[in-house]
Amino acid sequence: MRLDNEPAGLLALLLYNTAYVAEILRSGWESRPREEIEASHAFGFYGFQLIRRLILPPVFYSTAPLLGNQFIQIVKDSSFLTIIAVPELTYAANNIQSNYYIPFAAFVAAVLLYWVLCSAIEFAVSAVRRVSEQYQ
Repeated sequence: MRLDNEPAGLLALLLYNTAYVAEILRSGWESRPREEIEASHAFGFYGFQLIRRLILPPVFYSTAPLLGNQFIQIVKDSSFLTIIAVPELTYAANNIQSNYYIPFAAFVAAVLLYWVLCSAIEFAVSAVRRVSEQYQ
């Protein structure tokens, strides 16, 4: 199987982080009391309707901080894609540095952009956390 750099990088990030996200969601699922599922069966919820309406919302709310940390880790792991020449932020900073001979400014800009991305994820997670605290 031969893949170009970008699909190979995305596939690598996907495969690497899927196991972590699955484990986070599994722990959220295991932390929920079984009585909720039994009560939902008594009210006639089964299958996809049960999962979509009664199981997934509290699981996502309870695991929001962990999922946020994992998404931040994905942003940070994307810098490793420069190894296989995927044009991402670190790769672009390296190109600017080599073309214009301004290494400090290029990499400071890259660090600031990574910081802004991670701060945006952190802000979104804290907003989800505030909403989830209202319903608990």
